[in-house]
This record gives sequence, structure tokens and C-alpha cells, in this order.
Amino acid sequence: MNAILFYDSYQYAGNEEYILSSKPNDSAAFHILFSPPLFTEMNKMRRTLAEVMRLLSGYNIKCSMPDLPGCNDSLAPIDRQSLDDWQAAMQACADQKEISHIASFRGGGLIDSVGKPIWRLNSVKGAHLIKTMLRGKAIALKEAGRDISIDQLQSQALNEGIELAGYELSAKLFDQLCKAEPYSDDCVTQLTLGQELEGQCIEGSPLWLRSEPEYDDILAQSIAQSLLKWCRA
Repeated sequence: MNAILFYDSYQYAGNEEYILSSKPNDSAAFHILFSPPLFTEMNKMRRTLAEVMRLLSGYNIKCSMPDLPGCNDSLAPIDRQSLDDWQAAMQACADQKEISHIASFRGGGLIDSVGKPIWRLNSVKGAHLIKTMLRGKAIALKEAGRDISIDQLQSQALNEGIELAGYELSAKLFDQLCKAEPYSDDCVTQLTLGQELEGQCIEGSPLWLRSEPEYDDILAQSIAQSLLKWCRA
């Protein structure tokens, strides 16, 4: 079955933001909100996550994956966003779309606290995301003939903001990311790629480490089966 994916919208801060949703054939017993990877990791995983949505639709599980304010097709300015804004946008989306479960991926674990059961894959501290992007910028600048250290870039970012991986981050968002960690709670099921937990093991490639966006069918199938089992538990 070729499940239908379509664009819907949710309201946040006076703006209409896009949300990609699946359309099961019958009434869905569950509605999973995907808390997406952040920054370039979203681009690298988007096709695979869209396939997960299609697969789960075949089991009459609806899935939705929002554009965060300032990201993807959002018209909100990225340089005015904070981690608080993204968390509030996720909450607004969950409230408006009658979400039953949350599935978060990588940095999505920093903004997935919306009062629903949470399934996480390879959650990561914000400082790790920042360090990776700073390293990439330092290398790019050096190749362009500008030898600037990561410490210098971080100091600049904390004072006036910075452009990283094509994203204009405000000083506030940068500082929040440096300090942010996924919260721990009994409602969280934490999985790591390749690690078995309670009979579940996510197989496939760590697409977030790739230099370009790629698709991994094994990863998509594995995530879908894990989410299916988790929802039904």
C-alpha cells in the first residue's frame, strides 16, 4: 500500500506552520508526533522518517512531523527563535493535533516534553550538536584562509549569535543549546542504534553522520516496527 502523506498546518505565535502527516485508510488508534532531528541532521534523515510514517500508516497509526519555527518551509525568522520557542511549538502542535505518543530523534529529544509517552532514538545533548557544527565551520573557514579557533567562534556566538550550517542562531538559542539535555522520566523509552533493549533493536545506518542526505530502508523498517510494538504495549 502506498500510504498518502500530506501537508497540514498548526498555529504557533500567530503563524501557520507546516506539518507533514500520514493518512491511514481507517481510523487511527494512535497519533505519533515526530520530534525531528535539529539542523542539518533533519535534512539527512527526512526521507527515512517520511518512509517510517508511510509504513506505520499501513498499521493505521497516524504520524505527523512538524516544521519548527524558522526551519524548513517556516516563514518565521530563524534568528529570532529560541529553544523555548521550539518546545512551545511542539506543545502547541501536540495540543492541536490530539497527539497520543511522541517519537523523538537525536536533538529532537531536547524539545519533546509535551506530557505524552516518549520514544527516543539516539538522543543527544545540545552541546554535542553545537560542537559538531562549530568544528565544521572552523574547518570551512580555514579552507577559505581564515584560521579561527572553535573557542573564538563560541565566544562570538555567545555575544552576538552565529551562522552555523546555514542557520542563523541567536546568542540566546546558542547558549540554550550549549546547556540543553534531554530530560529523564519514567515515560521515556530510550533506544540507541544497534543496542538491544527489552527485545527491541534498531538496525541500520546512523544517517546523521553522513555528509549528504541518504535513505536507509533497513533503518526505516526497524524504527517502524519498534514504534508499532511500543504503541501497542
